[in-house]
Amino acid sequence: MRRWLRPVLTAALFVALAASASAQRGGRFWSSPIEVPIDKAPAYDGRFVFARLKYKTGPGGYYFRGLPAWAHGYHSALQGHRSEASLTKILNSVTNMNPHLDGTRVVDVSDPELFMYPIVYVTEAGYMSLDDKDVANLRDYLRKGGFMIFDDFRGDYDWQNFTASLHDQAAADDRELQQRRLRVLGVLGHRLHADRPVQRGL
Repeated sequence: MRRWLRPVLTAALFVALAASASAQRGGRFWSSPIEVPIDKAPAYDGRFVFARLKYKTGPGGYYFRGLPAWAHGYHSALQGHRSEASLTKILNSVTNMNPHLDGTRVVDVSDPELFMYPIVYVTEAGYMSLDDKDVANLRDYLRKGGFMIFDDFRGDYDWQNFTASLHDQAAADDRELQQRRLRVLGVLGHRLHADRPVQRGL
């Protein structure tokens, strides 16, 4: 390789990586924020319904084609299929859960109906922006046995922003309890991502 070519390629790679990081943390990939249409949920009848948590998206959370962070995999900027549709079909095939295949539910973090869904799925929690009402509802949901699946934390920035969003709004007498819970979640998250597996979509 010619001597002058190596530093040029190195510089180009550095610029590309910096641009990518900027897009994910502070910029917006390709477009301005967009409104996401929400499908009508199946009528509640006690059967399992895939529920996705909707929350206010914080700074940098519209980095992929203007989608709010909560909607990744729900509304496809690339005209793909709902990730929920694939997952519920898999559950229906390999379990006896008999989940609803005719739709899913998007439930707001402050909505009392959150308690109707024992499991909720959360994307890009590192971009959550929660107020007092959000945190109180989420805290009560977890205390009553609610289960949350987080997808995903891409590094220290996401985790720190998520925990800060909870701590800044939480009552002082609940901080110790939350710290314990978050430490457990942190250990589980570290174990799950120890080998950095990458699974693209469902």
